[in-house]
Amino acid sequence: MKRLLLIPLLVFSVGVGAYDEGDLKRFKAINKCPNCDLSGADFSGRDMKKATLKGANLSGANLSRANLYTADLSGANLQGANLIQAKVWLVSFRGANLSGANLSELQTIRADFSNADLTDTNIEEADFSRALLCNTKTPWGIENSGCKK
Repeated sequence: MKRLLLIPLLVFSVGVGAYDEGDLKRFKAINKCPNCDLSGADFSGRDMKKATLKGANLSGANLSRANLYTADLSGANLQGANLIQAKVWLVSFRGANLSGANLSELQTIRADFSNADLTDTNIEEADFSRALLCNTKTPWGIENSGCKK
């Protein structure tokens, strides 16, 4: 008689969209969601003008080609987020964590990256010439462009 040995198998799923559905619904309804969890959410190509996401968790989110004109992302966690070709005109990233984010071809006009963490970011063809980088951690060290002393 043969015995069948059953071994319990635990399956863990790692969701790309690990965000809170309620937070996403609230943001889509009123364009504001400070301190909410939108990690892994897909906002590619979305018009996010005047969005208020101060202190929000957007780690791993897709913001490629998003229009973030005058958005407030200060203190937000954008670690590993995709911002390829995003328009960040007059956007506040003050104190935000952008480490490991993809910022290639980022379009900046007077964006504020003061005290932000841009270490380990992909900044290929990104233009920071009109951005405020005051005490900003960048791949090339601490940057102080535009700081008033």
